[in-house]
Amino acid sequence: MLIAKTISATGQGERDALRWLLPATVLLAMLLGGSSRADILSLLILRPLSALLFVYAVYRHCGAAWRRSPGLMTLAGGILLLAIAHVVPLPPTLWSALPGRQIVVQAFEVAGMPLPWLPLSMSPAAAWNALFSLMLPLAALILALAANPDDRLRALKWVMVIGLVSGFIGLLQILGPPRGPLYFYKVTNTGAAVGFFANRNHQAILMASLFPLLAMYATLADNSRGRLQFHRGIAIAAAMFITPMILVTGSRNGLMLGVIGLVLAIWVYGRGAEKLSGKPATARWRRWAPYGVVAMLVGLSLLTVVAARGVAFQRLVSLDASQDLRLKALPTVVQIARDTFPWGSGLGSFDEVYRQYEPSRLLSPNYFNHAHNDWLEILMTGGLPAVLLSGIAIILFAVAAIAVLRQKERGLSRRRMLISARCAIAILLLLAIGSIAEYPARTPSLAVLGALCAAALSGVRKIDTDGSSRDRRTASNRNRDTGEI
Repeated sequence: MLIAKTISATGQGERDALRWLLPATVLLAMLLGGSSRADILSLLILRPLSALLFVYAVYRHCGAAWRRSPGLMTLAGGILLLAIAHVVPLPPTLWSALPGRQIVVQAFEVAGMPLPWLPLSMSPAAAWNALFSLMLPLAALILALAANPDDRLRALKWVMVIGLVSGFIGLLQILGPPRGPLYFYKVTNTGAAVGFFANRNHQAILMASLFPLLAMYATLADNSRGRLQFHRGIAIAAAMFITPMILVTGSRNGLMLGVIGLVLAIWVYGRGAEKLSGKPATARWRRWAPYGVVAMLVGLSLLTVVAARGVAFQRLVSLDASQDLRLKALPTVVQIARDTFPWGSGLGSFDEVYRQYEPSRLLSPNYFNHAHNDWLEILMTGGLPAVLLSGIAIILFAVAAIAVLRQKERGLSRRRMLISARCAIAILLLLAIGSIAEYPARTPSLAVLGALCAAALSGVRKIDTDGSSRDRRTASNRNRDTGEI
């Protein structure tokens, strides 16, 4: 009996720790992880804390995370092993025979130096940085998988709150001086609304992700205490705020993703928040309310454009694809991927390797630090193993998404898990589409958001079993466990 009580107390202590540790991880990533560069000052705080979180998560919660989703944990392990493989030194006879390494061999020959042991990556320092950068999202993934659905839902709401704060900071940035104190990174889009980020495109992607998060917040409002209209009002007001903020970021990618996010938000909202309390919709207009909100936001966007504040729209209209450096550089990136296939140039090596291939006609003062097509950069730097891991990730996503589409909105706990899974699908789609022209998942904050959404989506097959038991709980217990923000 004493042993049983000790085990129960220990398990309760771990659950209580996850209740605050998971939101703390989200807060840490959002506040300090807004840049993908390896030389930002915030890494002095972020990396040690990420290492501690990773060790704790693996030691205390890896087993629970594995039981929750063996497939997702296997994928995470494969990504980690690939990053480790890119930093392990290899004998000269081995690495010099790899495709694309001739230029490295020639550099040592010209210098009159013997070939040393080198890793698979053509940029060892960048490969180590890529390995270290995995600690925070992997820790967030393990913690989110080990947590219960309510804690994962609460963490997503924290992302929503921090995203709104980032949007407000972006508003202050465009109202203040171009190099004012509210820009937190030295290398950034000065004069633009970047919020907690260094890149306006990443800020715009987060703003677009707020639409499904707000839809989730509105539809999962607890109506038993008469707070439904209050939550709806907050969600609509927040959506009206972030719509012009997407436009003033000046991000063409974000403008497109904002439209997609609005459409996905309707799907996330589902059949309305009245279903949570069992109260059917009594007015027909409630069925069309989400579409009315979208129409209102579209009108607000048009008003922003007319007022000459829609920088993203103006940049989209004036875009000359033949002069776009990103498009011009794509053939060079494809050439590098072809020359280094099947092992790739090494994780994190894009900058150094691209400069070796960069044609003179593309030389400019602009700093081309990534391919601005993360799917292509994965092929270039990670080679065939990274492509296979990406394929596995897509398959896992597709299987989970199909399972979500087959689920019905019945039962209180089942609907909560289903709506959070829909929101996760919407955000992961936005990150995937945004990666076609950007690299959002290379920032720690958006990488943690992606890991959190992957964990929320992983439990979709357990909705039937978990939801049926949870629905038998009393309303008081459900309200106590929700802990809404």
